[in-house]
Amino acid sequence: MITTAVEHKSVLDTCRSLRAAGHEVTVLPVDAAGRVDPAAVAAALRPETALVSVMLANNEIATVQPVAAIAELTRAAGVPLHCDATQGVGTLAVDVRALGVDLLTFSGHKIYGPKGVGVLYVSNALSDRAPLAPLLHGGGQERGLRAGTLNTAAVIGLATAVELLAAGREREAARLAGLRAWFLAELAGLVPYTLNSGTDEGFLPQAVNLSFAGADAQQLLLEVTEVAVSSGSACNSSAQEPSHVLSAIGLAPERIRGSIRVGFGRFSTEEEAVRAARALAAGVRASGGVAAAQPAGRTA
Repeated sequence: MITTAVEHKSVLDTCRSLRAAGHEVTVLPVDAAGRVDPAAVAAALRPETALVSVMLANNEIATVQPVAAIAELTRAAGVPLHCDATQGVGTLAVDVRALGVDLLTFSGHKIYGPKGVGVLYVSNALSDRAPLAPLLHGGGQERGLRAGTLNTAAVIGLATAVELLAAGREREAARLAGLRAWFLAELAGLVPYTLNSGTDEGFLPQAVNLSFAGADAQQLLLEVTEVAVSSGSACNSSAQEPSHVLSAIGLAPERIRGSIRVGFGRFSTEEEAVRAARALAAGVRASGGVAAAQPAGRTA
């Protein structure tokens, strides 16, 4: 099994379980932007490699991975490629044929669908070559892969969410990028910060990860009660260890300690972006972060 150091815990914890069961797992490093080198994937491939798993976009630092380039290499080697598209499917154009993936998954709740329902795409080529086997037994639904009764209401809700998304994805992605820019510009005039994620086309438009010098993110979250932000992955909110993603891109512990993730969504407004920036700036000072006398503005 081959994967990357910045995958979601749903993938990394599964890989840890596979390793405990005796399987070999290769976890590839990423660069300072959080991106894996396709050449590193190619170098890690072996005759006995059963699967490669690379996410479409990262949930903490918004990095978009070169999935299509990786797919060319795995296809040439005859190794299936799985892509976790959960974070990217809301704002990126996701075409399984263009990406060249054999397996692709995403969750409904990330695109305003019901919780507890998701999608697994399986290519015909993979089904013909190596049909999937069910993990749970007791029923023959979903082409023999599902043991339980379908949650029809959730399936319909997810389909509706996809339809609504497809109708205005490009327009919404541009609006979210504008909100992020508005937020960062307002924040820069109030308190210094350091970006941990990019804001160009190689990153998702709706999210940003940043650090405040001298601040403690956990304390900051307690100070800023009117804004819902995260110190890492929302799915890993109970963990006390430093973000595995920020560690993987080489950030120092003190910078990780003062980092937060901010995301904008379908119902976010410019007014809320400004209010969030002002609330965060006040919270940074209240939590013992950068002093008010320091020059305001964004650092590199």
